[in-house]
This record gives sequence, C-alpha cells and structure tokens, in this order.
Amino acid sequence: MTEHQIPSTILPAPRKAWIHRSTNVEAKDCLLFLDGELYTERVKAPAILEAKATGALKPVTCVYLTNASAAGRQADYTCNAAFADFLAREMPPWIEREAGRFERLFLCGLSLSALQAVFTALRHPGVFAGVLAQSPSAWWQDEWLAESLPAMPTTPNRFWLSVGGLPRKGLLLRDVALWSGAQEPVRKFVWRGKTEDRNR
Repeated sequence: MTEHQIPSTILPAPRKAWIHRSTNVEAKDCLLFLDGELYTERVKAPAILEAKATGALKPVTCVYLTNASAAGRQADYTCNAAFADFLAREMPPWIEREAGRFERLFLCGLSLSALQAVFTALRHPGVFAGVLAQSPSAWWQDEWLAESLPAMPTTPNRFWLSVGGLPRKGLLLRDVALWSGAQEPVRKFVWRGKTEDRNR
C-alpha cells in the first residue's frame, strides 16, 4: 500500500490517501473508500479484499481517503457540497493518473461517510458506477437527505445500502432507491440474524 498527497482547488488543503493494488491480476474496478483509517485499521478491508480476490470476488484496486481530523470528518461527511464536488470532479482524474484507468469506479463509506457517499452520488449522477453505503447516518439534520431528494437530479444510480433493522434508515433506502430510478427498489435478505436492504 502506497501513501499519496492529493492536491485540491476545491478543498482548503491537500488530502492523504493510500492506494492498494491487487497483487494477482490487473483490476478492472476501483473502490474509493471514505473513512480510510476505519476501513484499513478496524474493518481490515485490504486483507479481506486480498484474500477474496482469488475466489468469488474479482480483483480490485482500492483508494483509501483519510480524514483531516475528527472535526473535519464531521464537516466533510454531513452532506457537504464542496466535498462532494472534490470526490466527483478531482478524485476520478487523480485516481486515473496515480492508480490507472478502470472500467468502473465505486464510492464506499460507513456511518457518516456512507451518508456523504449517497449524497455525492445523488449530486453527481453518472460519475460513480455504484455506491456501497454501510449503515448511513440517515438521522442527520432530521433526515435532511431524504427530505431533499426532490431537488436532486433523477439520473439513475446504483446503490448498496446496508441498514440493519432500524426503520428510519430503511425509509431512507426506499426513498433513495425510488428516486434513483431503481426498477426493483428494495430487496431484503437476512445475514447472521440481521435484516439488510439493497437496491440493485
């Protein structure tokens, strides 16, 4: 895994990221993870993805974007328009320069960063091939994101939203799925006793 500094004309300061390339074959997909520290240190995503690359999961290149600070995390990941613009406008060309060209780019986040990932994809439809949002913080600002959907572009997006059993998060999933034009808005499955939802 290699460490990089990402310059920005949108954000006030550069950002740090780690790039983890598949060691087996050339990857066709790239995953851009927000909350890079959490995904690498707590979730152990690099080890999991590397172990799965020889099985059902295709090899991927991963970019882990770190947080400037705890306070900065709160600001960046609460439906921040400037940070969404940075992710959609500056990160894709930077990834192409530093990590290579990929067929598909996915945006991933958990909790607050999952909220920002969903917001970014809705604000910039067509930039990301899909969004992985693990337990997005739908409660933020009295469910501001769900209430703001009518003002968002309606170009179809593809989401995987893991919401567990909390009903309000399930409503956000339903609203986002319907607004993004999903033909099968919500599909439920049970994993280790927890109900999860997704749209295709």
